[in-house]
Parts: sequence; C-alpha cells; structure tokens
Amino acid sequence: MKKVKQTLLLIAVASMSAFMSCGPDDGGDKTEKEVLTEALVSTTWTADASVTDVSGVNGTFDIGTFTIKFTETADGLAFTLGGDISSYITGGTFSVSEAGDISNILVNSASAELSASVTSFVVNAARTSVSLNINVTEAGARVGGIGQYVLVFSAGS
Repeated sequence: MKKVKQTLLLIAVASMSAFMSCGPDDGGDKTEKEVLTEALVSTTWTADASVTDVSGVNGTFDIGTFTIKFTETADGLAFTLGGDISSYITGGTFSVSEAGDISNILVNSASAELSASVTSFVVNAARTSVSLNINVTEAGARVGGIGQYVLVFSAGS
C-alpha cells in the first residue's frame, strides 16, 4: 500500500510539474480570418493570363499589367487594382468572418458612368490564387469597359 501511495504521489508531482511549466497561451492558434488576411496582404498579386478572361468586355487590355493589392482597414479589407483594368475598376472593400468567409463585397468603378458588382470572390484553399468575377454595366452613357470580367490572380513571390 505504501508503494502505491508513493507511486501516486510521484505521478501527481510529475503531472503538476508538467502543467506548471507550461507558459501562457502565446496566441499560436490563429483564426481563419487571421490566416487569410495575412496571406492576402503579404504580397502583390499578379494576373494569371492563362485563366483571366476579359473577352466579353468591350475594351482593350494587357492582362499582363493586372495586379491586385490587399490592405487591412478598420472595417475589414480593401483591394486596389493596378494595370489596364484600373481604367474601369479601381478596387473595393470586403469583410472576412472569423471562419474565413468573404462577404459585403463592394467594388469601385473608375467612372460614374460605370456600375460594378462582384458576382464571385474566391480564394483557393492553399491561399495562392484569388478569383474575382465582376460584372460591369453602364450607369449612364455608352462607355468602354462594359461586360463580365473573370480575373484570376496568383500570389507574388
């Protein structure tokens, strides 16, 4: 019986020592929102010309100039488009839930004569590709840049 008590006491002391040596939580467990935000803002993304499609848009574009840059804002995230496309669509804003879901997507058109809306915004599971489908219609007069943009960007190195 004395041997059992000593063994139990030894186990209790070893367990307490192990738990007491653990430091406070260092925040190593990030939410999907934090992981996605870090992935998006960490680089300037460039258009993947093999899948980006602006063939349904009346306008002339050099897809190789298309870029997208993400930044954190007080209300969520913002994106700025660069290259030829910025003559029609300049960027926008969106929200990311703690689970990593994207919502409340707003797009800024470069002209008051254009109205733009996002029909799809997808980040792949590896967070190396962003796909945006944007529909641009004329809000007023006839202008270039009208149509469905399928923009696919790859993470820079």
